[in-house]
Amino acid sequence: MVFIGQAEFGKQTNYGPILLLVLFGLILSVIGFLIVVATVLGYDHYITDIVMIVYHWDKMEFYKHPGKPVRFSAVHRWFYELATALFVALFIYYANHKFNWPVIAFIVFVFIELLYQLRLKKYFRNRWYFTGILRNLPPMAYEITFAILITSLLYCMSPELGSFTPFHEYMFWPILAFFATLAFFGVLCRLRWKKYFQERWRFTGILKNDFEGRYRNQWDKWFKNPKFREKITGDAKKRKVRDFIKAFSPDSLTDVRWQNVSSDEMCELGKMAANLLRGKKIVLGADSRKNSHEMLRAFKKGYEKNKGKVADCGNHCTTPMIEYLGRKYALPAVMITASHLDETWQGIKITPEPEKKAEDEREKVKAGNRRKKALEDYVASFSKEDFKNLSLAVDYFEGSVARMFPEIAKRKGILISRAEELNAEMSGDYSLFPSLSPDPTIPENLGFVIKIMKTDDSELGVAFDGDGDRYVIILKRGKTVKAIDPVLFTAISAMYYEEPGIFVLDPFVVPAEKAVKAVKSREHDVVRVNRGRPNMIRTILNLKYKGKKVHKGVEGSYHTFDSKDFDDGIRQFLEFCRYYGKGIDIEEAKNLIGCDYTLEMRVECKDDELFREVTRKLVELYKKEKDVDTSDGVWVRDSFVMRQSSRENVVSFLFYGEDPRKEMERVRDVILPIYPQLAEDLERRFNIMEGQKKELYW
Repeated sequence: MVFIGQAEFGKQTNYGPILLLVLFGLILSVIGFLIVVATVLGYDHYITDIVMIVYHWDKMEFYKHPGKPVRFSAVHRWFYELATALFVALFIYYANHKFNWPVIAFIVFVFIELLYQLRLKKYFRNRWYFTGILRNLPPMAYEITFAILITSLLYCMSPELGSFTPFHEYMFWPILAFFATLAFFGVLCRLRWKKYFQERWRFTGILKNDFEGRYRNQWDKWFKNPKFREKITGDAKKRKVRDFIKAFSPDSLTDVRWQNVSSDEMCELGKMAANLLRGKKIVLGADSRKNSHEMLRAFKKGYEKNKGKVADCGNHCTTPMIEYLGRKYALPAVMITASHLDETWQGIKITPEPEKKAEDEREKVKAGNRRKKALEDYVASFSKEDFKNLSLAVDYFEGSVARMFPEIAKRKGILISRAEELNAEMSGDYSLFPSLSPDPTIPENLGFVIKIMKTDDSELGVAFDGDGDRYVIILKRGKTVKAIDPVLFTAISAMYYEEPGIFVLDPFVVPAEKAVKAVKSREHDVVRVNRGRPNMIRTILNLKYKGKKVHKGVEGSYHTFDSKDFDDGIRQFLEFCRYYGKGIDIEEAKNLIGCDYTLEMRVECKDDELFREVTRKLVELYKKEKDVDTSDGVWVRDSFVMRQSSRENVVSFLFYGEDPRKEMERVRDVILPIYPQLAEDLERRFNIMEGQKKELYW
């Protein structure tokens, strides 16, 4: 670089040595980049070998891949990317002084031909054509060829034609070439290099999760094939094996569920969690399912076996209770629950420790049995309040809310008679519910509480799900008793927040968008977010970080979040009680929404390929006439929302506008020739929903 600088300032006219030096630097940079790729991929294969050895010994708990503050591959890749981009820009700049474009084009062709003869011929055999080479270049060859191809393309604009002169008169063009090359390497690494690591991550995760030793017990069948990684990964994909490693990320919220999990498997999950959370002390609780106490003991056994410490809150806990205690004590929180799913399911929710530490509180929390103290701390977090003997009917759905809500209601001046407490035994027996699951968001399951409210003096009703983070409100007006759906709930909330603020809505609450903005003198705003609890929480935190006032986050799944990104069903219901005390005008809220809409409908969909074709056709049709958003499923403004579940073989639909049935029929007609079963199921589900909404919802 010193030599180049001296040559420039000395008005050097012979650019041959400079060009040679720049070309030498470019070649060294590309070679350095390839060395980094080779080294890191070699390390990747080494990790795979280690995993296979400990898997063969059935000692997967020995494997631990700790995090690093600085990654070797990233730092070296950045260095060589910057160096390569710099020398590409310098090479283009100086080469024009020495050569014309035919010479450069010939050099590029010879370079690629030599590359093919020396490095690539054995892969492609008799493919001699230049285009064939480009089509089949292996990933590492792109790093060499593409920067040279950029150079040859620029040389085609030769000085003789006068089109290349601005490159030397304005520094903008060399700078642009530098950043274009840099950007290319970044995209290249994501599209071509990262897939090798993802393959290893998937493979490692599958072996870690193979509790029954499926592949170890048939070693010759699975591992004698040179392509054993692809073979095992493909088998696991067909069997829909859960990738626990991806799910158990200590840096993010986790909510994973499985069917028919054994206590031995839960013990192994406890060991994994201890590794990933680095043995930190955790707050641990479980819901009221029949096997939750057994699962809690198994998870605790595994966690402690890997030298982790546990503050055991016992079973009959709610998810919000355990999350609250995790925040209070500044510890990671682990909840054993499958929420609203039927008895065959079990799951784990992990919330990382909060960034803001609470050392004084942490010192008070000792490992061991914390059942009584945990409940006392949670109930004490609800301040006393006077709801003036509000009469309430509650359906607990055999869930854990029955353990703490009566005590909280007393602190708030809410009256609940024993006759108005339904399914409060916390038995985990869901056979009484039409859906065989503790899910109040399923319309059929609301029949019990609505029937009670029609015959007693209760003013309000509420139904909580199995782990207490979701709830459905039932409102009585005269002799009419109906439930409030998420869209109407959002409109009512917007009416009773006097200070301007933001409502964060997922796609299945979009009909409420107009209502939020239409409330006079409030100046509320709406931020749309992709479905999923982590997305909602991340968005709320980002808005708060920017100094925005967030009132509420609402999901179509009946999760509602406060300004502290907390989705506690009890707290959210008590906030609604405050609205109720001021007087609720249902008709005004519906007028603010300004359109008719359906409930969210879940329709079975087992063929992903056909559904992708359905999605493509719908987007192609509606893009011609309406705004279409495909960031999270398909959302067509003033028409419908459609989204495929990432966990189950179902697709969720919601139709809204002047005539939801007309919108449904149009979508059905598009689906019918592609996926007839889905079209039929959608129409059948719509007809059922239409009757339920009219009978059970405001």
